[in-house]
Amino acid sequence: MQLRRQGALLSLVMAGLLVPAAASAGALRVPSDTTACDIAGFLKAKPEGAKLREAPEDGAGIVATLTPPSDAGADAAYGVLIVGDYKGWLLAYGARLKATSSKGASPAAYSGFAWVAAADLMGRLAPSQHELLDQPSDDAAAHPFAKSPAEIEVSRVVECSGPFAHVETSIGAGWVRGLCSNVEDEFPSNWCR
Repeated sequence: MQLRRQGALLSLVMAGLLVPAAASAGALRVPSDTTACDIAGFLKAKPEGAKLREAPEDGAGIVATLTPPSDAGADAAYGVLIVGDYKGWLLAYGARLKATSSKGASPAAYSGFAWVAAADLMGRLAPSQHELLDQPSDDAAAHPFAKSPAEIEVSRVVECSGPFAHVETSIGAGWVRGLCSNVEDEFPSNWCR
C-alpha cells in the first residue's frame, strides 16, 4: 500500500466508517490528532505475547494477544503495517507471523486494526537506506551510515510520520525513510516500505 492508501485507511477508522475485526473487545478508539504513517515493522518477541489494544493507553482493552507457536522457531515475530502514531503508541493494521519452521508461508495472525506500544516495535532498514536524518523530511540533514544497512539493528521505533520512522539503532537515533518488517522476503511489496 502506498501512503495515500494508508492515510485513507486511517481516515476511515477515525471517521468510524471502518470497524476493527475484534469487536468483542470493544470499539477501536483513534484520537483525532493521530499522525498518519506508512511503515512496516515487527513486534518484539515476548513470552507472554504481544498485546494489541483498542486504544493508545496501557489500560485499554486487549483485542488480541499474539504468541508465536512453539514450533515457529527462536526468532519468530509478528510483522505489522503501521498506519498511525499517537503519543508513544502505533496503530497497526494486520499481523503476520514470520515463521522459521518447515511449514513455509507466514500465516496471517490478525487482520484488523489495533494499537501497539511503540517500545514493542522493531524494524529492519531497507537495503537502499544509507543515512539517518535529523527530521522526517527528504531535505533534512543526513548522517551517512559507516556500515551496511544489514549490519545495523533497529532496536526500537520511537514514532513515525508519513513514510518516515524515528528509530533507535545500534549506531544512534534518527529518522529513516521507510522501514521493513521481518516478513519482507515473502511479501516484498507490502512489508518493506
